[in-house]
Amino acid sequence: IDLRNRLQIVSSNGLLGFGLIFLLLMTFLNKRAGFWVALGIPFSLSVTLIVTNFMGYSINVITLSAVIIVLGIVVDDAIIVAENITKKMQAGLPLKEAAIIGAKEVTQPIIASILATCIAFLPLLVFDGRFGSFVQVLAPVIFLMLGGSLIESLFLLPSHMTLLPYKPKKSISLFTKLEARYTHWNTRI
Repeated sequence: IDLRNRLQIVSSNGLLGFGLIFLLLMTFLNKRAGFWVALGIPFSLSVTLIVTNFMGYSINVITLSAVIIVLGIVVDDAIIVAENITKKMQAGLPLKEAAIIGAKEVTQPIIASILATCIAFLPLLVFDGRFGSFVQVLAPVIFLMLGGSLIESLFLLPSHMTLLPYKPKKSISLFTKLEARYTHWNTRI
């Protein structure tokens, strides 16, 4: 009963985090990009749970905590790819070309970002004793989440962004308005 209650708390926190991330993405990105970026979270989670099952890990408080730790990080690379693809579409490139060029331009920084994050969690693998037995599970789960995110953002997201025809809208997104104000304010200084 105690474990079930903890798992329920962790999973409800994860769902709440997913919901908040989804709302923020829809607010600051266009709806197309926000939707596909948000769907990267269930993809990364599915990849992680499938592979961890083959590795012999169970779904417990520790593995779900690792998932929650990187939940926000998982969408970072997808946001970068989606935003770059959107900018290419707004520049007038055809959908497929915008997706290919947009993803290709940010591939190296995204891989570097994922590797740097993985390196930050490597020390968790070297702890000994009882504490080590708890935290050694965190690093592989985090690595799998980030790997799933990398696959999704560089291979699946660009193709998903091309599914529907792109129609440039005259309405400006909240992020674009904030970016314009920042640019205007920054040039005055």
